[in-house]
Amino acid sequence: EVRGGAWVVVETAINPEKIEMYAAEVCRCNVLETDALVALKFKDAELVRLMHRLDPSLAALAPPEQRRREEHLLRVYRGVANLFAEMHDTPEVLLAKKMIKGVVPWGESRSFFARQLRRRLAQEDLKAWARTAWPGEGEEQRARQAVGDLLEHVESIVLQGGEVRVDTVDVNAYMAKLRKKYLAKTIAALAEEDPELAKETLMKLSLSTK
Repeated sequence: EVRGGAWVVVETAINPEKIEMYAAEVCRCNVLETDALVALKFKDAELVRLMHRLDPSLAALAPPEQRRREEHLLRVYRGVANLFAEMHDTPEVLLAKKMIKGVVPWGESRSFFARQLRRRLAQEDLKAWARTAWPGEGEEQRARQAVGDLLEHVESIVLQGGEVRVDTVDVNAYMAKLRKKYLAKTIAALAEEDPELAKETLMKLSLSTK
């Protein structure tokens, strides 16, 4: 259960880059517990008014009999109200509101979180390597793009229980290609700023390689 002020310290919005929320299929998550919610939102006086609206014959009873009938029905109406509130106190509601990433069966939670931890660590490594290959402006965009581009590669390694490394063929080739794009962009920007200097530098480089 996560109730009341507990949401303040575990809410994903605190740090969406680092916090992921999941729920077991039997979790409860309303701010208030069901009984308290019904007592606050659907008081006994309102339940009695509802009884009279749904059952006009109540008004025809003598006052003592009417009160006994109301007290008898009150337990039933409270039970229905509690069941209705419980229908909205489920992990599916959290998922629909995008407050959690998924519903994880309790029996599968250890293996699920072990894989997810390896997956997240691999993603953080990919971002760090991408920032090194493409530093400065646009590095965060490139870091996120690297995670997306290498998603299948990471997933296959994680499912096999392996470790994503920068020296694996796919990752190394991707980062080398990204670095070349960064260097080409940097050289083009310098050439645009000072074409003569760029031309002179390229000529010197050409001569030095002969």
